[in-house]
Amino acid sequence: TEIYSQNLDGSDLRRLTNHPARDAFPTFSPDGTQIVFNSNREDENLDVYIMNADGSDVRRLTNWPSDEEAFPGCWSPDGTQIFFASSQPGKGNIYTMNVEPFAPTAVIPNATENLHFPSYSSDGRKIVFQIANEDKTGEIRVMDVGTKQISTVTKTQTTDGYPKFSPDGSSII
Repeated sequence: TEIYSQNLDGSDLRRLTNHPARDAFPTFSPDGTQIVFNSNREDENLDVYIMNADGSDVRRLTNWPSDEEAFPGCWSPDGTQIFFASSQPGKGNIYTMNVEPFAPTAVIPNATENLHFPSYSSDGRKIVFQIANEDKTGEIRVMDVGTKQISTVTKTQTTDGYPKFSPDGSSII
């Protein structure tokens, strides 16, 4: 699996990664200059990486143990932080890290559920994410970044939600 980019009209198809490892889940920074993605290119661990939008300067941001995985979710609207999901240490949680330096911290310390697929609202005040329940159902939840208040938006029949805010922040898709 490799990462490509192209213009919306289908022109200028460019291969950004060229590695025998699996490179997936690319997300552009708000200014379009960088891309975060996950890959197992080192130690066969699925970690979060960052590269320039032209595919240059690939850098590893996380280094979890081999049985843990990290999946990038989104950038903060100002491009200073990356939110990602990981099962490190054994239970899924959402983490954030400043783009420089790369030191992740748990957004929801001591989370008891498996948290996945974080996405910022366009104003940066909220993140939406999914809970994966043990019975294979899910929940879509929203957290106020300032107050850390979390509310459940809906319960789902599966864990295949991948929630995102609409550009104006009024809806969740």
